[in-house]
Amino acid sequence: MSFLFGRPERRSVNFVSPPIPPNSQAGTFGSTYARVDLAQTEASLQKIAVWACVNLTATIAETMPLDVYAGPGKERTMPSWMADLGGDGHGLGDWLYQYIFSAMLRGNDYGLVAGRDSRMGTPTQIVLQHPDDVRLRMDADGMPEWRVNGQVLDDRSKMWHRRVHPAPGRILGLSPIALQATTIGTGIAAMRFGAQGIGLLRTGCNLSASLVRPGDHILLSGTLGDHGITILSQREGLELSGELQSDAAPLHILTAAVTNAAPNVRCMRDLTRGGLSSALNEVAQSSRTGVELDEEQIPVRDSVRGACELFGLDPLYVANEGKLIAIVPEAEVDAALLAMQANENGHDAREIGGGAGSAAAPGSRR
Repeated sequence: MSFLFGRPERRSVNFVSPPIPPNSQAGTFGSTYARVDLAQTEASLQKIAVWACVNLTATIAETMPLDVYAGPGKERTMPSWMADLGGDGHGLGDWLYQYIFSAMLRGNDYGLVAGRDSRMGTPTQIVLQHPDDVRLRMDADGMPEWRVNGQVLDDRSKMWHRRVHPAPGRILGLSPIALQATTIGTGIAAMRFGAQGIGLLRTGCNLSASLVRPGDHILLSGTLGDHGITILSQREGLELSGELQSDAAPLHILTAAVTNAAPNVRCMRDLTRGGLSSALNEVAQSSRTGVELDEEQIPVRDSVRGACELFGLDPLYVANEGKLIAIVPEAEVDAALLAMQANENGHDAREIGGGAGSAAAPGSRR
């Protein structure tokens, strides 16, 4: 509804739709922030602060009531041509929205004059043009030559141009987006990092330690303590028998494989600072479920076990950088374990224990 004329209006914004994928789709295949062509100014609209500012300002301009000033104490009705300045039947409000939209994104407004006042010579109809369809160059005489949709305007007076931020020596104005390009680019990069670097959880998969129940099974993706002991030996300058190598590795492919194979997986934890025991202690406290481990099933390399005995450490508390646990219901244990073992970072995956009733104490070993 138009606040200007009190009648329904048809919005006809002739600009490219802003590429703003919803949060539920950002980072998924075929719909990522990476697919947006940042060479287009409209791409800045994926930054929600930019979109909100442009849309709010344009909407205010569209809905602002207008009166024609004829002098002190005089009233004058609005001319019919002003009620539909674009001549397309969409009204002045729609024209103003497009005008502000273009001004805020590009810093310039372009229009073709399709009618003039017979007495004053001022424009009475201006058909706005998309900025991408307008080109400007200086001819041999140093005069501006306008092209619209690839065609040269023989009559320069047909081009109506307004600029937002004039700059010395420039015919075209600077856009607010250009002035803030660094800040906007940083914001878009942050969204890309969140969507692609951290990732998004698959629809329908709900991970939480509070969901763990008695009878669930604990799967470990590989050997414990490799990273922590390797770093410790290098830091202390010790040469230990056996091959020691950090297990640092990305886990996103492994976690995706587990969630695909076991859609009802309860929770997953990476085993970094504090190791396996600390992670399981958090799970037990969150779920109020006891944890029972079968130590014979927990894989630890001989070199790591020997170093732990030398330093008086427990492998279950040593940090890892490429291991995780997945706690799954009994019906999905086999599928989840096979998915782990099929991944290059899960060849040594084992089932090492499970939930064991209400947690009076965090956990036990056997």
